[in-house]
Amino acid sequence: MPLRGTTCLSLVKHRRFRAIGIPSCVGDCLGSDSGSNLSWKSDSLLSCRPWVRTPNRVGFFLLFSLKLSLILFICDTIAFPPQDKIRVPITEDPWELRSAPRTLSARIVSPSPLFTSNHHNQQHPLITIMLVFVTGASGFVGSQVVRRLLEKGHSVLALARSDVSAQKLEAQGIQVHRGNIEEPESLRSAVERADGVIHCAFNHENMATRFAQSAAEDLAATKFIGELLKGSNKPFIITHGLLVAKSGIELLETDAGESTGFAAIRAPSDRVMEELAHQCVRSMVVRLPPSVHGEGDKGFVPALIGIAKQKGVAAYVGDGSSHWAGVNVKDAAAAYVAALEKAPAGSRIHVVNSFTSMKEMAELIGRKTGLPVASIPSEKAGEHFGFFGHLVQIDLNISTTLTKKWTQWEPENGTLLEDMEKFYF
Repeated sequence: MPLRGTTCLSLVKHRRFRAIGIPSCVGDCLGSDSGSNLSWKSDSLLSCRPWVRTPNRVGFFLLFSLKLSLILFICDTIAFPPQDKIRVPITEDPWELRSAPRTLSARIVSPSPLFTSNHHNQQHPLITIMLVFVTGASGFVGSQVVRRLLEKGHSVLALARSDVSAQKLEAQGIQVHRGNIEEPESLRSAVERADGVIHCAFNHENMATRFAQSAAEDLAATKFIGELLKGSNKPFIITHGLLVAKSGIELLETDAGESTGFAAIRAPSDRVMEELAHQCVRSMVVRLPPSVHGEGDKGFVPALIGIAKQKGVAAYVGDGSSHWAGVNVKDAAAAYVAALEKAPAGSRIHVVNSFTSMKEMAELIGRKTGLPVASIPSEKAGEHFGFFGHLVQIDLNISTTLTKKWTQWEPENGTLLEDMEKFYF
């Protein structure tokens, strides 16, 4: 690209170029051809003293040519950088470029769906190796998340609230941080040290009586972690559930979901995620289905089997057409890690690989246990299922279209019925 004479003359005479050994008189040796391209003034070249006053004219011109070539290269680079050499991430969120994770390679972050929907299909050109702080790391889901992180080359800093959990994690060669989500301050140093946070911990003890309290503790920990991450642009994954869906109505990733009744207990976590996405945190929510199934599950499916054995009947409500969503625990872990690596700020990740009717589940339980299968009316669901009386009547319809678009996640393991056959009896 030709260098404009005025630009070159200005730069050559600048003190920064004099500092590398080129005197300002060299500018007098340069002129412009019709005001555009650089040209020599041969009669001025010999007046550049004391440079020309040397016995070795050949050595002078060689040195002069090298230095001038350097000047022209710098001038060309500064004044007219080739556009094909400029790499600028396309984003409508300026705050995303203010900082990058403290990692081996800087991440180019996709724009948040809270601000724009034009770039959701962009894939990250770089996958960052991170130190990830995982809460609930010894739990059913969290332990699989830790395993998946390690498989993908990340390092893990795992939260342990008991000696047993700590020993279990250390035996796998995992770094342990002692603390408890019920005491958020105990999480501070781990959050500040990590490049990203995956929050899986939730107290599932005595769900029938303690669920609201556990949700309040989870919210307090979520807010505390979020405060520490503000302005960092680090990824922060919050765990949520798909029971925020309205029965029979498809829940999209762009939907906040229900905020009344049962769903209201966990709804504040979703709002925290949205607020943090506006405050330089790559926050996102992973929404898990009622059944995260697989070997070692102690959740809803074992509870339903226990109720059937206790009541002496494998029951379903009405015609049993309401559907429960499920995902294998290994697929759930893969979704967490894919979201950590690729999902944009403000995204909701729906983790589902199958929908199973309550009647199908009841029939499988009946066949495996030898119990009769029967329908019960809706008004008796609470009496029969207790805490689960409302949940078994929700007909879930969940979209995973945007989840797969943002993260390229695809489930690879068994469906709910397949895993029930394999692991639960």
